[in-house]
Amino acid sequence: MHVDQPEDVNAVRLEQLLQSFDCGLHVTEPTHDDGHTLDLVITRHDTDISDLRIGAMISGHSFIFFTLCVKKYSVNTQTVSSRAWRRLSLDAFTADLAT
Repeated sequence: MHVDQPEDVNAVRLEQLLQSFDCGLHVTEPTHDDGHTLDLVITRHDTDISDLRIGAMISGHSFIFFTLCVKKYSVNTQTVSSRAWRRLSLDAFTADLAT
């Protein structure tokens, strides 16, 4: 699929699919020795990509170098303690209430 050709029906369908998932392509120049863009970097639009560059051709395809900035989210943990209700003795509970 040649994503660099706007008349390519499959390329248009891929672009529409990526947009439906809030994703996009980052490679905008040829990555194949025939002059087409075949090798891709696809991320969500809120993902930071920097320093993207196309490297040397190896067996017809280019290396793609980039920096991916990843946000590390902190996870809030909460400790909850509860009774083991399955081991509750109704007779013992009734006796405790009575006293």
